[in-house]
This record gives sequence, structure tokens and C-alpha cells, in this order.
Amino acid sequence: MTACALLAWVAVPSLAGADQKADSKKHYASGLKLFNKGKTKEALAEFQRAYVIYPQWKVRKNLGLCYMKLGENALALQELGAYIEEGKGDITEKEKQGVMNLIFSMLEKVGTVRFLNLPNYPKVMIDGQIAEDSALGKDLYVDPGVHMVTVLLKDDTPVYKKEMYISAGEIKEIDVEKESLLKMTPAATSAIPAYKTLKQVEKASYRKLPPGLFAFTLALALLTGAAAIGTGVWALRYNDEFYDPATGNERRAEVLDTGKQLQTATNAFIGACAGLATVSLILAFFTNFKKERPKKITAQAMTPGPLLSAGPGSFSLTWTVAF
Repeated sequence: MTACALLAWVAVPSLAGADQKADSKKHYASGLKLFNKGKTKEALAEFQRAYVIYPQWKVRKNLGLCYMKLGENALALQELGAYIEEGKGDITEKEKQGVMNLIFSMLEKVGTVRFLNLPNYPKVMIDGQIAEDSALGKDLYVDPGVHMVTVLLKDDTPVYKKEMYISAGEIKEIDVEKESLLKMTPAATSAIPAYKTLKQVEKASYRKLPPGLFAFTLALALLTGAAAIGTGVWALRYNDEFYDPATGNERRAEVLDTGKQLQTATNAFIGACAGLATVSLILAFFTNFKKERPKKITAQAMTPGPLLSAGPGSFSLTWTVAF
């Protein structure tokens, strides 16, 4: 390869990059003009084209301001948060403070979805759209309303899917491991550094019956036992009267008939008492006499660093010069 050919080969990518930057700059300038004319949707489209052609983190602030003016607060938070995160040390404290004030003003207008115990390499989807930040353990902001939340494994197997209503200012915590559609083992790294979760492992137990059922059966056994004793005592009295020499023949026949009836009733009560006592013993074996209140899963969440650094203040809509 000759020296001229080598120089041409090296220069082509450089020229292509310069053309992309120039083309992106045109769309960016067009977006500024449209926004100043009150054409926010058209301005947003131009800023989107500028960012796709030549990604510049500074443009994300302009995107966020457009979304905010259009009332799409969730998207606005996403763009402004990315602007703070990607800009890092290149953003002045005054600029950072102003953007953070905007972020705080919108947090009460959106709902927050927070995932706990995600599996390995998850794919998180909200209303059919992939939310990459959530898969990394970050909070996801959504506009108030009904949303379909889905979590998939690496092979696209769904482990969580639920339609839910999320209101403004609400933080919806989803424990994927606890509510999973499958029995899965969470990743060792699934515990997000910003979260600390305390879990209670429930042990399987055969003692599941309520104490009321055992108490009712035992009470019946005691009642039938008492009835057996009562009829038995009367049967003995009639027996003694039957063998008493002073008892006349007519009375003896009556006593014999009544005594037989009482003996039959006594035997029936004894049988019922024995059966109910046996059932009571069996129920006692399966009855949970100790009523335990399930411990709640508690979680402490820390909002990403930048969101904690700003306080109240005022900020006017200003554009970032990206080029």
C-alpha cells in the first residue's frame, strides 16, 4: 500500500466522523429554533435525530427539557438523569444544581418501580419496552397509570409478569424472587449495592389446622363423656331397684325396661366419646396452636447519588450548547 493510499484510508473515517458531527449540528440548531417558536414536538424530533447521528451527552439535557414541557415526566427524568451521570465532572455545580431541582420537581409526578432480587442477566420490560436501567438495579420512573411489568430470563423465559396501577409519587417494590412464576435461584450479585433486604425463610410444617376445630371436637368428646356418666349412673340405680326385694313385680318389669334403655344410651355415649376423643388426638397432631405473625420483608433503598445532592432552588429553562 502506497503512502498516498494509506493517508486516504486513514482520512476516510475522520472525514466521515466530521460529516456526521456537522449533520448532527444542523439538526441540533434546527431543534433550538423550533423550540423557541413553541414547536416542542418538532424540536424534540430534531434533537433525537441529532443524538442518533452523533451521540453527545449534552444533547440529553435538551431532550429532557422537551419531554418535560410535553408532560412526559418519566422520559424527562431518564434523559436528565443520564445527563447528570454522563456529564459527571464536566458539569458545573451551578448547572448540576439547576438540573437536580428540575428532577426533584418531577419526582412527585411519576411513579417509581424498584426491583428486588433479580435473577441472572434479566431482561426487564415495561409495557413491552426494554428498560435496561432496571436490569442494572436502578429505579425506573413511569407516568401514572396502568403498566404491564415483565421480567425475563436470559433465554426469554418469563419469571414475572403483572399488570399494575402505579400512582404519582408511589414507589412500587417488586420482589421478583418471592413473586416469581418459576422456582429460580437468584444470582449471587442480584442484591443491588444500594439495597439491603432482610428475608425470612418459611419452613414447611404439617401443623396447619386452626385450633378452633380441635377445641370443638374435644368439647363434643367431653359432652358425650359426661352424658355417658349420667346415663350410666341412672342405669345403676334402676339395676339396684330391680334386685331390691321390696320392689313389686309390676314395678320390676317397668324398671327392667327403663334400665335396658339407659344401658343402651350409655353404651352409645361411650362409643361416641371414644370416637371423638380419637379424632381430637389426631387433630391435635395437625393443629397449629402457636399463632405466628409473618415477618414483613423490609428493605432500605438508597436513591442514586446525584439525586441526594441537590436541595430546593429555582432554575430556568436554558439550553446546553452541545457543539
